[in-house]
Amino acid sequence: MILFASFIVSMLVTTLIIPAVKKLAFRFDFVDKPNSRKVHTHPMARIGGLAIILGALVPLLIWLPFDRAVMAYSVGALLVIVLALLDDKYDLSPLLKLAVQSAAAIIAILFGDLGVHQFHLFWFEFTLSAHTSFAVTIIFILTVINGVNFSDGLDGLAGGMALLSLVALMMLSYRVGASDIVLICTVLAGGLLGFLLYNSHPAQVFMGEVGSQFLGYSLAVLTVYLTQAKTHIYSAFMPLLLIGLPLVDLLVVVLGRLIRKKSPFTADRSHIHHRLLDMSLEQHGSVFILYLLQCVSIGMALAFRFEGDTFVLFLFVMFTLMVGSFLISWETRGIPGLRYINRFIDGPVRSLNNYVVRLDLEKWVQLLSAFAIVAYLLSGVLIIDRVGLKEGLISVVLFLLLVFYQSKPSSEKFPGFFIRFIFYLCTSGILFYVYIESSVIADHKLGIDAFFIMLSLIIFFGIHFSNDSRLTPRPIDFLVILLVLILPATSNEGYGDQVYWMVSIHLLVLFYGIELVLLSYQGTTMMRYVQYMFAIPLSVLAVRGIMSF
Repeated sequence: MILFASFIVSMLVTTLIIPAVKKLAFRFDFVDKPNSRKVHTHPMARIGGLAIILGALVPLLIWLPFDRAVMAYSVGALLVIVLALLDDKYDLSPLLKLAVQSAAAIIAILFGDLGVHQFHLFWFEFTLSAHTSFAVTIIFILTVINGVNFSDGLDGLAGGMALLSLVALMMLSYRVGASDIVLICTVLAGGLLGFLLYNSHPAQVFMGEVGSQFLGYSLAVLTVYLTQAKTHIYSAFMPLLLIGLPLVDLLVVVLGRLIRKKSPFTADRSHIHHRLLDMSLEQHGSVFILYLLQCVSIGMALAFRFEGDTFVLFLFVMFTLMVGSFLISWETRGIPGLRYINRFIDGPVRSLNNYVVRLDLEKWVQLLSAFAIVAYLLSGVLIIDRVGLKEGLISVVLFLLLVFYQSKPSSEKFPGFFIRFIFYLCTSGILFYVYIESSVIADHKLGIDAFFIMLSLIIFFGIHFSNDSRLTPRPIDFLVILLVLILPATSNEGYGDQVYWMVSIHLLVLFYGIELVLLSYQGTTMMRYVQYMFAIPLSVLAVRGIMSF
């Protein structure tokens, strides 16, 4: 359960510190100001990636064993982070950035024994000399860093695509026992999910250079490390499919600028996401389509993970040609179903709104969601065999916070982040102790499944018919749901043994339910009673823990 705990810690810490990072950004002028080629219309904090890094750092310091390779990765990452922070502040020159990125890559190569050493094409095997391997690895790392950086042009785009890549990389690493890569990917994925809550359209904060360059560096180093050092089961070209669309976007942009006899570093609107916007797609629709294209690349990487180098390279070339042909076709003939894509992403048509308003069903659904979640958590703390003193004391502290902390209205898109943090922490902790006992799932699986099916329907109804714009479906919702559905399907284990995936699905439903409740009652007198309700399972957990002493 270390992976589960590290994921939750990373996500919660990132979510908790983002408001502080935003204030820090405006205070010290780490701000992205709008211009003619940018989509946003007002100044935005641009160091949200720092929250991802700090959120991931906490569980890594606790659980990650540091060896030579991990130390080399960490030192290189630190160099990239410092460079990117300075770039967010002063807009450094492209050549200086490439020089520092090269230095970070060299550290990972020389001190972490990282490198692309061999590959096969058709019937030929190529073993690279030390100098050639050194050059190829540096070029790949620089390409991925800048590819991910280039893709950071729409709300939630770079973070969502990096999240998909990290999850796929985590799964491939898990199969070959690369526990260090699995843990790093897990905490980065948790940090990204916490960040995307604030970065989905309309974004409150940008990840900035510090986020995109760090993620690009991490993906480049970890994919090469997996395919060249940890195992040779996977193709040497597997990193191309795992990174996916950011590499294709970089290729399209650089080639286009060279054809127009411009510098590759000249900023323009030739990125794939800009071209989709120019075809009248809205931000939601553009991000949704790019997520789907990234899923195609990731899906090929997982489906053909044991294929040879030639076939995997062929898949990436075909994927690149497919994206290019789509762009050409859409720009000349238009995007099929454009109007329906925009309508679908912005939210379904609420044809039953008149009946919902007349019967005031929305209020009852919100209240029913709160009661159902609390009842489930209370049942969980009652069926746990044993509660330790430490858990009891932690429950006492959280209980007191919920009972006596007065939530205040805020101008944030996700207000009351401190209360939200406590709710998420309580829910995650209780599920952790309930599901760690395998007998609970075995004895109550039918009832648990039925409960979550019903709760999912209730939450969907509440979100669907809510007039709150903050509950409008966003690309991140599609992304999260897609991930929890893909993970069990791509595992070799039986469903009954997939405790991690079951916990992920159940947490997903509960977190959406919590969001529905919090956003519905935030700033009202009812919020006080909601806090009292969620304090009930904690009181039982506290009493059981203290009595066990």
